[in-house]
Amino acid sequence: MASVAVIAALGASTFIIFALPRSVTAQPRRLIGGHTVGIISGLICYFVFSGGLFGELMARWVFITWRWYALAVGMSMFLMVITGWSLQVIVFVLAFDISLVIVRRLLGSRLRDLF
Repeated sequence: MASVAVIAALGASTFIIFALPRSVTAQPRRLIGGHTVGIISGLICYFVFSGGLFGELMARWVFITWRWYALAVGMSMFLMVITGWSLQVIVFVLAFDISLVIVRRLLGSRLRDLF
């Protein structure tokens, strides 16, 4: 399952590079830095939650594994925002989050889980 996430991230990055080559997000520093932050976040979550007390829990309940995947993604996004922050980025991220919440509320009864 992790390989699917890697391919999705690389596909998204490839799209940005070729579709918007002059974009701020297509700059090498942001591209390499974003993937580096993602890798570090994923490794931190993996080592924290796969060993010790959490390792035994995760061996028993597979659904907990999905939660640390989500935590790794959220932590990556948070770290990317705070390391390259500007007022515009903060406003955009908050506005995007708020719009997602509104869309989910409006379409809540029509949305279905994919699996």
